[in-house]
This record gives sequence, C-alpha cells and structure tokens, in this order.
Amino acid sequence: VQTFLETFVELAPAPYGHKTQYDQLVSPYEEEFSGFVFKIQANMNPAHRDRIAFVRICSGTFERGMDVWLELTNKKLKLSNVTQFMADS
Repeated sequence: VQTFLETFVELAPAPYGHKTQYDQLVSPYEEEFSGFVFKIQANMNPAHRDRIAFVRICSGTFERGMDVWLELTNKKLKLSNVTQFMADS
C-alpha cells in the first residue's frame, strides 16, 4: 500500500485553484473555508419540505455549526445539519 501511495502522489496532479464568479482564483492551500454549491436537490419526499445542497470544498476546513457567507444572496448561513455522501463502486 505504501508503494502505491508514494507512486500516486508522484503521478497525480497537484490540487488546483478554483475561480470565483469574479474571476478570483481560490487556492486550495488557503486557510479560510470556501466552497461552491454545484447541485441543489429538493422535494424528494412529498410529505416534507426537504432540500439538499451539494457543496464542493475549495479551501480551508469544514466544521459542523460554522457560519458561512453566501455570496449570491449576501446572507450568512449556519451549516448545522451536514451529511457526507460516499460513492459506492
């Protein structure tokens, strides 16, 4: 396993930055948390008003209960109910 991981680190590309809607490049090595919503799914259960926002983290560290700033709406939001989805092969 160690040999595989060392080879993977050598061959895989380094993390790259993501551009914001204002063409600002966000480095993955920045300490401040940043991410973007790439999908919103709603009304999956007709008996409930449910919404899930899928977020790709671009930099920083996520902490449950943290406050984030939504650039699109200029509002603050507390990320209190978080679920991590894992792909199945």
